Amino acid sequence: MRLHAPLAEVVIVRVAGTLDEHSTALLAQRVGPQFERAAHVVLDLSEVNLRRCGVRLLLDLHRHAITRGARLHIADDECGAAAALLCAAGLDRVLDLVSSVDALVALIAPRPC
Repeated sequence: MRLHAPLAEVVIVRVAGTLDEHSTALLAQRVGPQFERAAHVVLDLSEVNLRRCGVRLLLDLHRHAITRGARLHIADDECGAAAALLCAAGLDRVLDLVSSVDALVALIAPRPC
């Protein structure tokens, strides 16, 4: 897991491996505090094998973000397994799924005058 803040209001959390009952607690510990730090937290799941408990964690993190006045964005390739699982469960209507971390950061970045 790596954290990167390309802008003051954006934190990117890149995760790799399986998001299961063992790794979700660590992820929650690392991501939760980022909602105090930035308005946008991007969780990059493009290299993740998502399990059911991982989906529950994403919903919990989404709720936590809302209570802190922040937004959680879930990034995965359009054909990615995590995005496919979330869409199949209908969670693309609840969670903010984006296909590219870079495109999202470009949208958030301030425009020069």
